[in-house]
Amino acid sequence: MVSRVQHLLSRSGEAAVIDVRPFILELCEDLRQSLIGERHIALKAESAELQLRSARAVIVGLVMNELVTNAVKYAFPDGRTGTILVQITRRGSACHLVVADDGVGQSQLVGQGSGLGQRLIQSMAQQLAGTFKVEVTDGGRICTMDFPLGEDIPR
Repeated sequence: MVSRVQHLLSRSGEAAVIDVRPFILELCEDLRQSLIGERHIALKAESAELQLRSARAVIVGLVMNELVTNAVKYAFPDGRTGTILVQITRRGSACHLVVADDGVGQSQLVGQGSGLGQRLIQSMAQQLAGTFKVEVTDGGRICTMDFPLGEDIPR
């Protein structure tokens, strides 16, 4: 997956800043094809028109990949159908990433943050000077990462 993220970023040339929307939409399409296949799980992607420095976009792509992968693996057992939403928006001077599903929830896996993936996501959020939170509900789970845009967005 890391190589796929790097490939998507390299196609934008050597630019230090990339457009997030096409990057996220294409990454979600790749995840749909490679992870979901014939399963009855919808993967919806929405992204604001944003720009990020390439190094920061790599982190966002890796976090998104980990969260979508976990949702596909654990939220929809036994052929259950459902939806995964990936959404990136701008909130003032911050970026807000949401990966939410309407699956069975993962309180024992995600809520306690004891897995390697969760520790990596927390570490990546810290690299962006951001925060990562997980909310497990009766209707699935909602993972959010917020981080300051700083100089990423041209003024």
